[in-house]
Parts: sequence; C-alpha cells; structure tokens
Amino acid sequence: MDNKGVGIGSSISQYGSNDWRDSLFQEILNEGIYWNRTSGTCPNGPNGSTTPCDFSESGLTEEAKTMISDAVWNLGGLSGSESANNYYITATIKDWYTYERGDSVYTNRSTEWTGAIALFHPSDYGFATGGGTTADRTACLTTPLYQWIDNDSPSSDCYTNNWLAIRLSQWTITPYANDGISNYVVRGVGSIDYDGAGITARVMRPVTYLRAEIKIVAGDGTVSNPFILSN
Repeated sequence: MDNKGVGIGSSISQYGSNDWRDSLFQEILNEGIYWNRTSGTCPNGPNGSTTPCDFSESGLTEEAKTMISDAVWNLGGLSGSESANNYYITATIKDWYTYERGDSVYTNRSTEWTGAIALFHPSDYGFATGGGTTADRTACLTTPLYQWIDNDSPSSDCYTNNWLAIRLSQWTITPYANDGISNYVVRGVGSIDYDGAGITARVMRPVTYLRAEIKIVAGDGTVSNPFILSN
C-alpha cells in the first residue's frame, strides 16, 4: 500500500505510512498507472522498492473517469488507547462506522481526504453482508468483525454471504492510529486485523462514488450479468 522510506512525505518507517493522503498506491489509483490505464511499477518491499504493474487492461477508461465524482473519504481509526487495548477485537460494524468518522489518527495526520479513488472501510465490508440461516443479517450487525471467521459457526454466515468477501486478504483505508504505519485489513478467513502498510502484500479493491446523474441501463449486478452504466 505504501513503502516510502523514512522521512519521505508522512513516512516514519522504511515500510511507509498509513496516511492515505500521500500513500503510493493512492497516487497510482488517482494520478498514476491505474488512472491512466497503463503499465509501470507498484510498491514492493521496504524503502521504496518496486515491482512491475500492468493496468493497461484493468485501469480506468476515459469514459469511466467521466462517471466518477470526487468525495470526502474518512480517515479516522481507533484512538491510541483503544488501539493499544485491542478494542478492534470487540468492535461491531456500527462501532467501526463511528471510528472511521472520528478524530483518532496518528500525530498530525488528517481525518479526511478528498479524491476520486480509494479503498473501502471496515464498515463497508460489514454492511455488505446478507447473513444466512445460522446468523442472519441482524445477528451479523451485532457480532464483532474480528469474530467473522469462515467455517466458525455461527459467524461464518456473516462472511460467506458477503459480496465483498473474496477469501483473500484485503487492505482497507482505515489506519491503526497507534503506530502510524499500519492499516486494518480484511483477512482471507473473514475477520478484521491490522498490518504494516509496506510489510505484507494484500489485495487492493479500488472503490469510488459515481456522479448523481449516472444511471444503470442494464444488468443485475451479478458476475455473469454486470451493471451497465450510462451518463
């Protein structure tokens, strides 16, 4: 997600920073090779090292850019004491929603960023569940995300019936406010945890807001019949 060396931008470590505003992948998504639908390099390893990346087929088209609206993205995390005491272990979806909109960030970091493309929040992942027969949606909403473990009844329904779950570990935009270098992640087994922004490779799921006038003109949102959008 970011691996700038010590003292570059907001980085305080050879493994980068958890400040989305100047993270290297934020730049890739909003002005770099993803935005421009081309190829180049992506962060890989400490101290700014890179690996080849190719978005020439999966990056944004010019038409797609015309449908996107800039938005304010919340960068709040858990406070220092909450992080230190691992309160994220007991946090429900609604708790995460509150944390994300709070003012708990690492020293001198901002609580907001305005831009086009970002990553989802833990609460977005949580609210995406439909629940199941053992744990319905209502039960999932009150079960801490840390307990959403695949094949661990009853919380497995919360994960296996979630359209954002892909059985791979995914970055979120939400920082672990206690250390300045870590972000919360959705683990491949379903639960929420945290890791250093430049230490481990994880899936990026670019998300955006569409302009209000954009319409769905076809499709039902499934893999085989995706939504077709029009200006």
